[in-house]
Amino acid sequence: MTTIFVTATDTDAGKTAITSAILYGLQANGKSCLGYKPIAAGANYHDGVLINDDAVALATNSSVEVTSSDINPVCFAAPIAPHIAAQQDQQNIDLKAIDQHFCQLNGQHPTDVQLVEGAGGWRLPLNLSGDTLAQWPSQRGWPVILVVGLKLGCLNHALLTVEAISQDDCHIVGWVGNTIDPTMSMRDENIASLNTLLPAPCLGIVPYLDEPSASNIWPYIAKGLINP
Repeated sequence: MTTIFVTATDTDAGKTAITSAILYGLQANGKSCLGYKPIAAGANYHDGVLINDDAVALATNSSVEVTSSDINPVCFAAPIAPHIAAQQDQQNIDLKAIDQHFCQLNGQHPTDVQLVEGAGGWRLPLNLSGDTLAQWPSQRGWPVILVVGLKLGCLNHALLTVEAISQDDCHIVGWVGNTIDPTMSMRDENIASLNTLLPAPCLGIVPYLDEPSASNIWPYIAKGLINP
């Protein structure tokens, strides 16, 4: 059983799209897999249950039958920073409870690979006491895949994120470049700089896609992830 934590340089860098594509590719290569979204902010009620679109995508692309609620234990309606949403809802985000939920889910649905998708960037605050989501993969010793949202400023964002990952005693095993700005100047030169500066291999570069999906993203990252 292998667990990989997927983080990104920023919100909306494409974590869910890339994670879903990896799940899709794992299945295509005969591996069982489970996507997990521990914390989500931005959801709508369906039959009295909060449903987050990112969690739906991960559940849909998992090889086992799970619902979005099964893989998303902490979900807030407002699309805002989760610790602020928790304050508004008078809740606490408890990493121990999340870890217990994850272990229980794995016991019910054992798979070859589990992909845990973070929320926002690496050091997502859980409260104002200094706790962050990064403490969980750090405590678990999980390898990390970094999604770099390719846009102006991505070099600084990527370097700072990799530095934080290292400071938190985690190991980045690869990065994926995801083109989120189709008008980005000198994109290829930025990618070349990332290849030189980041201490991990590039697993693939995804171009800007008008209608991104797990199946049409996978070919761009398949070579780097064929043996995850």
